[in-house]
Amino acid sequence: MKRTLILTLAMAVLLTATAHAQFFGQFGPLGQSGPGGLSEFGVYTSFASGTSIAATGMVRLGMGKKMDLGIQAGFCKTSNSGPTSFGAQLDSRIDFAHPIQGNDRFKLGADIAAGFSHTGATTVEVFGSSYTTESSNVFMVNGVPCVSISAPAGSGSISGWGGVGIELDAASGNTATSGLIRIGGEFDFSKSMGVVAEWNHLTAGGGGDAFSVGVNFLKSNQYSGSRVKVTPPAKKK
Repeated sequence: MKRTLILTLAMAVLLTATAHAQFFGQFGPLGQSGPGGLSEFGVYTSFASGTSIAATGMVRLGMGKKMDLGIQAGFCKTSNSGPTSFGAQLDSRIDFAHPIQGNDRFKLGADIAAGFSHTGATTVEVFGSSYTTESSNVFMVNGVPCVSISAPAGSGSISGWGGVGIELDAASGNTATSGLIRIGGEFDFSKSMGVVAEWNHLTAGGGGDAFSVGVNFLKSNQYSGSRVKVTPPAKKK
């Protein structure tokens, strides 16, 4: 009975850590990033509590005027002797409303995601004792209502986003729920390329932080910079 309880606690400790071991994220402001079809791809490096480091790639597709679909995949290594994780995620950045009339740069919406990760066997410490867990698969869903804003900056644009949501993780019959805080920003220094940074914080299990930096490559023909929509000048008669 005691061993079962301890192993259950060990799995609970692992749930939020392994679910975010892949360091998936929003990686951009709300709404469609370009015309339909392939509109964006990015590469990111992430660092987190527990000396974890990860690499993630993303492809994003335009899905109408107010949303897109992201496909992310990556792997993570926790310290030199820790386990290796890999996984994938689907997410959609949705633009629900523009609260300032006539200003489509300030948006209210959400990023909704579902994904999984596989983590190799690892050792955790519970009540001062070390226990080795088997490899595990963690399934995750989260939703982060957020605000985002974009503005012109030279020949490109600058964007910021932030929100507070919830994440549900499930593995081996155990589930865990955590609050999820997210803040990010992007500077697009041309119409086709920008740098992005994002911080994600899970509140459960004493809290855990992940910080990601990377590059977005954009395919867009309807923005002056990558994120700021402009109206073409009227043709002279």
